[in-house]
Amino acid sequence: MLFKNIRIRIFKIKVISPFLLFPILVLSNISKGETSEEKGIYETENNTESQREYIKINVQDVDIKTLFLAISQVSGKNIVISPDVDVKISCKVEGEFKDIIKTLEKAYNIKAEDKDGLLLITKKARRTKLIRLKFAQTKNVVQSISQIEGVRASSTGNIIILEGDDEKIS
Repeated sequence: MLFKNIRIRIFKIKVISPFLLFPILVLSNISKGETSEEKGIYETENNTESQREYIKINVQDVDIKTLFLAISQVSGKNIVISPDVDVKISCKVEGEFKDIIKTLEKAYNIKAEDKDGLLLITKKARRTKLIRLKFAQTKNVVQSISQIEGVRASSTGNIIILEGDDEKIS
């Protein structure tokens, strides 16, 4: 079996009325196609509903492509993974789908971009930039820049060398 080491459970969570004293959750287990409902007896003041996807992942040393293929099959989402993304993932996480994706982005140096209902997974672009300083002390500038997450700064003479994510260096 292709996904023998992967355990993924995805739930659709429907929160009915945020104005209740006790929230009513309706869970639908997508991974098995079963439906289990917990219905409350509380009346709603407003019938507004919001839907979120809740996901549980428990994997160890699994290729990222295999993981996202399993997520795609279970959730029904269209996911495309760039060929240059080659990472082994080990994690045990649960939460909303978008939060899990953001966490995986940070932990494994990938970028997930939603384009027209298609989730595109690519490597984060890295960049090195040289900046020649004319009127500032390199020591002070390096200290300030080094505090930015994902950016590394060093200096040689009056030149600062920045290394990091393309988005932050630009």
